[in-house]
Amino acid sequence: MNLKAWKAMFILLVFTIGTSMVSPLLPLYKETFHLSQGNTTLIFAIYTLAVLPSMLLFGQLSDQVGRKRVIWPAMILGIIASALLGSSHSIATLYLGRLAQGLGIGAFLGTCTAYVVDLADPKAKLMAAVMAGVSFRVGFGVGPGLAGVTAQYLPYPLQLTFGVHILLMLIAMVVLAGTPETIQNRQFEKLSVDMGIPLAHKLPFVLFVLPSAFILTVMDSTVLSLAPSFLNDIMGFRNLAVIGLVSFLVLAAGGFSQILAVYFQPKQSIMIGLVVGVASFYLFFLAVQFHNIFFIVIASAIIGASNGLILKGGVTMCSLLVPQEERGRLISTLYAVCYAGILVPLGTGYLADRIGLFQAMLTLVLGLTVILVILSFTSRLLNYRYGESDT
Repeated sequence: MNLKAWKAMFILLVFTIGTSMVSPLLPLYKETFHLSQGNTTLIFAIYTLAVLPSMLLFGQLSDQVGRKRVIWPAMILGIIASALLGSSHSIATLYLGRLAQGLGIGAFLGTCTAYVVDLADPKAKLMAAVMAGVSFRVGFGVGPGLAGVTAQYLPYPLQLTFGVHILLMLIAMVVLAGTPETIQNRQFEKLSVDMGIPLAHKLPFVLFVLPSAFILTVMDSTVLSLAPSFLNDIMGFRNLAVIGLVSFLVLAAGGFSQILAVYFQPKQSIMIGLVVGVASFYLFFLAVQFHNIFFIVIASAIIGASNGLILKGGVTMCSLLVPQEERGRLISTLYAVCYAGILVPLGTGYLADRIGLFQAMLTLVLGLTVILVILSFTSRLLNYRYGESDT
């Protein structure tokens, strides 16, 4: 990979740091604003309402008008979001900041991932797709890790964290100014909610790849949104740095596991991730019930690593199956489905308010197991129908 692609990866890393910073801060928000478990989870999940339409619309916009014309306003919106979150004195402002983050990341993530692949040399496209996935997963992980340490050991725990992110974003914008545009024939046509999946691959994508991406985020976001409150409220564990570490492991492990799995076929990578991820989710569930912090940490790392394999398989497919001018839309579709998975732990949080955390998480674990069995059979049928190259 060349220097230009590495610069784009740095921009991708910095932006994504800000979107996950709220995870270790959830116990503080819950205490400050006197929130229920469901409403606390909503702080984490509400930006999904802005992510989904933003990704589906603006991913294709970058294919038409250019990557940087979408990345610039997305980064400005990301700075505004961090400013709102860092200055929040009411739950309404907090929700508004998260919605602004959703709009920004929705426009940014698929576009900048495609930008990394665009800037890579022709022989390095596959590696660029993998490294882009590594970059934003590590960025998502650094966010809660940084926020946990800052909130635990420095003053102004709900403000200083986002100030640091704003500074990093300004540095990233200087780097962006020095990178070239990759879409040369820029012409705005029209925006439509089009998934951008090639017709020959539509059935495998809809029945296997996209549901796998959905499960990925269900597991990620369950740990990120429920574990901090559980550690704080039930186990009485008040160290925000350790709570941030759990979130860091979930997300960063998913970045590093992609490096180790570069020789897996895309479908093989997804299936391994699904099986190991759901199995480790049982470990997480049991660790929560027995109040074992050690196994909560271990399970979180395994879940994250497994989800990295799923993401690696999905992004690789998107990057190789379509030409450059369609890449942003397809990757954005994959990420939009990923983000839709955040809505499941939101429902789990509200369900926990009514029937208890044990029963709510058991319902979720069993549901994931059923979906895994269905996807396993679906994968075999699609392999028989289309062959390994199609899936």
